[in-house]
Amino acid sequence: MGNPGPDTGYALTLVGRCVDNLTLGAGEHREDVVSGLAALAAKRAASYGRAPVRHDLDVAVTIWGFASTAIDPELAELRRTTFEGVGDPHHYEARRALVDMVPESALRQTPDAVVQAHAADWRSLFVAGRV
Repeated sequence: MGNPGPDTGYALTLVGRCVDNLTLGAGEHREDVVSGLAALAAKRAASYGRAPVRHDLDVAVTIWGFASTAIDPELAELRRTTFEGVGDPHHYEARRALVDMVPESALRQTPDAVVQAHAADWRSLFVAGRV
């Protein structure tokens, strides 16, 4: 089941501080985005054995394209359907599936490397066969 990190709930605080600056598309809901990004940032932090920091959130935001106003329509649709409902505490499986779509190898890259990889081919940041 992975390696839980310390104070992973702090990722919610980090997302809460920047969610108003994110670009949400049609059909996307703030609470779903907050929950999904926090879970992914917590996974990155846990892979290092520490609590979440801003870089963890930046990587999660970049992977899913929430920092850009112009994203590939395929990513926009994947994002809309994948994040749908994950803000509901009863939808743990959906949140877990979202987090499992991004391999640790993508999460452990530097924020700049993730920006470059996303620009070159955003699909490279996801588990093959899940996108």
